[in-house]
Amino acid sequence: MNKTVQELCDALAGTETQLGFPWIGKVRTSKEETIIYGPTEEDVFVYGHYHSGRFYIVSNDDISLLDAEQADAHRTAEKPDSKGRCLDAELLPEAYSNMIARYLENGNAVWSGKINKHKD
Repeated sequence: MNKTVQELCDALAGTETQLGFPWIGKVRTSKEETIIYGPTEEDVFVYGHYHSGRFYIVSNDDISLLDAEQADAHRTAEKPDSKGRCLDAELLPEAYSNMIARYLENGNAVWSGKINKHKD
């Protein structure tokens, strides 16, 4: 990925997702700045960051990893899709990864709760 976290956040700033809009902050487990979505009222959040030259997207519900004041300022209710459904927390990283990949491929920042079907 040839975008900085700030460039990615700027590009996705107008795209509302299940966890609201992105913001830049720190997660205690990462030295790098991160793009963060959420947290929700249940403390679920998704964040993306670079580590060893790769970009990772992770979901978490350990609110202590975020700065409390920043987290409270960005707390949001989950936004269901047009059918009234929300993805489970463990599926969120893939959905956000897909959104970012689509943006990088074609420049369109569009949220979708659709994820790839997995074979068991």
